[in-house]
Order: sequence, then structure tokens, then C-alpha cells
Amino acid sequence: MVVPPALRLRTPATMGGADGGVDASAEPPPPSVDSEAAAEAFFHEAPAAPRLHEARGETTAFCRLHGYRAGGDTSGSRPIALVTSGGTTAPLERSAVRFIDNFSSGSRGATSAEYLIKQGYAVVFLHREGSLQPFERALPVVAGQCTANVRSIGCESSILGVLRVDTDPLSGQQVVTTIPSASRTLAPVVDGHLSAANNGTLLCIPYTSVFEYLQYLRCVSQVIGTECGPNALIYLAAAVSDFYAPWSELPEHKMQSRESSLDDGNLGDKNNPGGLTVRLRQTPKMLGLVRKSWCPASFIVSFKLETDPNILHRKASASLRTYGANAVVANEMKKRRDVVWIAALEKVASDGTRTKGTVDEITRPHDEQDIERLIVEELAGRHKAYAEWEMKKKREKTTT
Repeated sequence: MVVPPALRLRTPATMGGADGGVDASAEPPPPSVDSEAAAEAFFHEAPAAPRLHEARGETTAFCRLHGYRAGGDTSGSRPIALVTSGGTTAPLERSAVRFIDNFSSGSRGATSAEYLIKQGYAVVFLHREGSLQPFERALPVVAGQCTANVRSIGCESSILGVLRVDTDPLSGQQVVTTIPSASRTLAPVVDGHLSAANNGTLLCIPYTSVFEYLQYLRCVSQVIGTECGPNALIYLAAAVSDFYAPWSELPEHKMQSRESSLDDGNLGDKNNPGGLTVRLRQTPKMLGLVRKSWCPASFIVSFKLETDPNILHRKASASLRTYGANAVVANEMKKRRDVVWIAALEKVASDGTRTKGTVDEITRPHDEQDIERLIVEELAGRHKAYAEWEMKKKREKTTT
């Protein structure tokens, strides 16, 4: 395997420099997007997420269902994974008629959640409302594969097209059935969904905006970090908005397209008749807080997607050094379904053996449907070894 040069990892160097004078009269610079101050300022201004209290209670109950207690000292009946999935909107009005969005459908997160459940995990699925969900993601595929699907003219395949209405010969009541080819394809999907429901291994929490997503991320990861410790896998596959418009600057109501000013907000440029200039701020980077504060003992995986492979490799390496994630899954846009690189500053074996600066390429074979199965298999193995070693250290510390 040939590793792209830009993806080879370097350990942080000690920074030094000459002392310089400080101008006491100068205004302090705005907080860095990586800082806790920037994050706290974002949370202070953001409108409250609609179900934040409920999400905290549901996540706590979910962890308790699988044998965890506050303190993260118990192994539970199965490992817990927090999977974030889908894009986030950045509203341009408080009414959210208009917003900035991205292309993410949530495919990687939903698919990964399925394979994590198959690997024995219980999954908290923090997902964009309306994006793909575990098991349900297969329904459009099933509809498209069935040649007997009944389609309306000009319409795409629909799962409704593989259903038929029959009359039960005994009761005379109408019943809904599927065509044979759909039944064969749907059976494992339905079985997986029912198994997750019956075993309580999937908790879904929806969000829409970047304001909601980051509040839920903080809330849920704090609970999981406290309850599960190293037995938790934090799998950050959501496509988070890089920029947003501050809530205090958003107009209350829908912006009028023929008005040259925004009298009820500061978002636009009043000197730009016939158009709109939007001022956006950079969304604070929360990965450092996930690592340092919210769930410091957990195994954290972040994702990096770029169109330029050289930028991608450099950013993946920088992210590892800056935020301290256990692994970064690097994706090149055009090849994201066929090849990824998993980079880590170190890989930890269950006996504590550490391998420094690793980069592993995962390529999807032609007969493999989802590259996510291979990604999850690799990361689940790393997480298991990490958790075993961390729990062993805890036990030894307790007995001494």
C-alpha cells in the first residue's frame, strides 16, 4: 500500500520564539474557533433545542438499559456508540423559511449505525430530521431493484409500487402484501429493524439546525462519557455547517425579496438594493471539547471530507494533532464510496502495545456493497482493544 505523502503523520513539535511586548490598550482578539470561549459564546446565544431535556433523559435510560452507571466504571452488556449523521442547516431567518444547507443525505452515518448494531453495539443515532435512517435507507434500493414495481409515469421507484392490496379469503378484509421479489429483499431489512427495536439497541434523536445539533451533541456525549467511559465509541459522521449567521442578527420574519433593507434584523446589507449580502461567522470547532471535556475517556472518531486530496490529507493530519481524536476517517469526495484512509497518531492494542503514526487505506472490493462495513469492522476492533486496555488500567488502579 502506498500512503500519500501528505497523510504521513508528524508528532507536534515544541514551539518557541522571542518574547514580545504587549500593548495593554489594544482590544483583545476574538476567541479562536477552537477555544472553549467561542463554544460557550455560541451556546449562550443559540436558541434552546426543542427536546434537550428529553434527549438527556432518553440517553441516560438507554445507557442504563445496557448496564451502565454514572462514573463509567462498568462494562455494561454491550458497547455504546454515538453516531452523528446528516447535514445541518444554518438559518437565515428565525422563522427558518430560508437557510444554508449541504448535500449530505446521511448515508454514511445510517449505514454505519446498522453495521455497528451488527457488531454488537447499542447505537444512539443523532441524525438530521428527514435524512436516511438505519434499515429504512434500504427501502428506495429495494423499490428500484424490483422489476415488478408499479411506477407512475415520470416518477422514481417507490416502495409503494412493490405493495399489493389483496382480500383475505377467510375474513374478507383487505390486506397489504409485497410482491415475492420484494419480500426476499426486504426480509433481512425488516428483521434487522425488528431485532434492534426488540433489543433496545437503537435510540434515534433528530435535529435540524446547527444550533440544535451542537446542543444535542454536547448533551448526549456528556451523558455517554459519564456513563460509559472507554466503552463508548463517538462516531462523528455528521456534515456540520462550517459557517452560520448569529441568532441575534437574524430577522424575525421571512425576508421580503423586493425590499432593499431588513428592518427587523442585521443580517443583510441595507445599501445593496436588489440583492442581499449575508455576513456569516465560522462555527466553533467542538471536537476538542468532545475529547477534553464531554467524554474524555471514550474512543473518538471524526470524519474529514474534501474535494482536493492534498488538502484532505493535510487537514486529517492536522485534526489529529489539534483535537486528539483516536482516529480520523479521511474521504475524498469522488472516491468516498470506494476508498478511505484511517489515520491515527497511535493504535493501542489490548495489551497496551502502541503503534505510532499509522495510516491505513480501506478499499471496497467489487463484491462488497458497503464500504461502511469495512470501516466499522476496523474501528470496532480498535475500540475494543482500546477499551480493554483502559478498563484494565482502571481495575489495576482501583486494587492498588
